[in-house]
Amino acid sequence: SKMEKKLYGPTELEDLLRELKIEYLMHEHEPVRTLDDMKQKITLKHAPLIKNIFTKDKKKNGCFLISAHHATQVGKAFYKKIGTTYGNCRMADEKTLDETLGVKPGQVTPFALINDHNHNVRRFVLDANLMKEEWLSFHPMIHTKTVEIKRTDFFKFLDKLEITPEILDLSEEEEEVKTQE
Repeated sequence: SKMEKKLYGPTELEDLLRELKIEYLMHEHEPVRTLDDMKQKITLKHAPLIKNIFTKDKKKNGCFLISAHHATQVGKAFYKKIGTTYGNCRMADEKTLDETLGVKPGQVTPFALINDHNHNVRRFVLDANLMKEEWLSFHPMIHTKTVEIKRTDFFKFLDKLEITPEILDLSEEEEEVKTQE
């Protein structure tokens, strides 16, 4: 089923989660912009904190959303598995964030993939470490709230959007290629 082409914010997202019969916990908190802010200001019941990275491939004009466990050291090697390189990607600017996900810097969340009507996000990458978690946590498009949701229900949400995440080991480092004659 195709989603309505409207801009989803926190209220519309909650309506959709209810419509999909997805249970969630909503936490309100002071605005958070960084992982350190999150650690200080958000107390979650079940889920780990998650960092979300939104990058733009400057050569191919596509965007990538990466969601990683806060403790994962995100390396550079996995970019090759999604058809780009670390060197070609830059943090997406405010305009790209707004046009693609309908959010502002500091509010990046995979829930906002629902606003990517033109499919500019080429891949949504999920840290393999998150597959060990029963619960996940993401902003509902604003950084004064955090949603805790069961991983299976989050996948139900992605399914509704017809999005299949790439589950990757993000901490692999670049392999040194040495040729010895």
